[in-house]
Amino acid sequence: MNSIPTIFFWTMFVILFLFQPSHSAFAGPALQRNVTLTQPNGYCFEASARGDEFQHFLETPQGYTVLINENTWYYATLNDDGRLIPSTMAVSAETQAQEHDATLPFPKHLRSSLESLKQRTRGMAAPGASPTE
Repeated sequence: MNSIPTIFFWTMFVILFLFQPSHSAFAGPALQRNVTLTQPNGYCFEASARGDEFQHFLETPQGYTVLINENTWYYATLNDDGRLIPSTMAVSAETQAQEHDATLPFPKHLRSSLESLKQRTRGMAAPGASPTE
């Protein structure tokens, strides 16, 4: 008789343990496909989607992160808090030539800092979960 409650307890324990999700399992990756972006002056360039649901951005084929601001695509830079923001350099035929020469003043594959990402996602925890530091 004691074995049935014991089996039930351990079965429930294993089920709950196996289905306990981790916080990092909630981020779905971005669909990585090429898109053509158009500047207000008609200049077109290629970019690829990168990231996940918490941090997403576009990169040129050479690996430079680009962001849109008021209908114009700019190369990304970091603000003082470590977040991606548009720079003052718009993507153009001239800057795309600089990409091939690797003479742009921005690092390739630029990302927001981990700390700024934690701050932005702090309120996105699963229902009933406490935010992690």
